[in-house]
Amino acid sequence: MGKIMFLVYMVLVFCMQFNLLIAMLTRTYEIIYGTQKEYKRQWAQVILLLELSLSPRERLTALLKYSRPVGTNKKKRAFIATRKNDSLTDTERLIREQQFVQQREEKRTFLKRRLKDITYSMSKYAHAKKNSNETIQIGSEKEKDE
Repeated sequence: MGKIMFLVYMVLVFCMQFNLLIAMLTRTYEIIYGTQKEYKRQWAQVILLLELSLSPRERLTALLKYSRPVGTNKKKRAFIATRKNDSLTDTERLIREQQFVQQREEKRTFLKRRLKDITYSMSKYAHAKKNSNETIQIGSEKEKDE
């Protein structure tokens, strides 16, 4: 009878400790979640206090500096959020590298085309200038003959 009572006691203790562990994890999660909300609330409060300390003209200047228009409506503005490159996933980093390589190739192709156009126009200009010099020389030779 004593062994059965000890076994029941151990099962109850195990259940109580497991329940306590779950309660502690839940409490920790709630604290962390509340801290994130609190951080956002405090950040909004600081922004509000800063905006209230500025004149309307200075506030508009600051708004235009840290926000940009949303969609086609130029009166609606949104906060510009920048992400650090460290927070990119491997897939995003690979996509960015591919986009960078593609843009670099497009720029290189564009610059080659521009260089080709410039050299063509310069050679055309030089050829036209050479022809005009020959015409002037031929004209001056005819005047000498007469």
